[in-house]
Amino acid sequence: MLKLVWVPKKYKNFSFREMAEDASHILKGCKEHEKEIERLLADSMILQNKIANLTEEEARHNLEILIPWLEMQFPSLKEGD
Repeated sequence: MLKLVWVPKKYKNFSFREMAEDASHILKGCKEHEKEIERLLADSMILQNKIANLTEEEARHNLEILIPWLEMQFPSLKEGD
């Protein structure tokens, strides 16, 4: 049995392929923005050490803690990615 369904005019040329392509494009953009945000966060944490006017030993200690934490929070920050 065939059912007729009224479809609003703006959905007449609806395409799942286009929707999938748009979703893929949006996801790719989100991943790029996420990487940029991760890098900015890492840079800001390093800059905070510089602003705090820490000795080299204190800054090294902070970075020894921050870098593994950042890598755990943002796996794409690891070298080679």
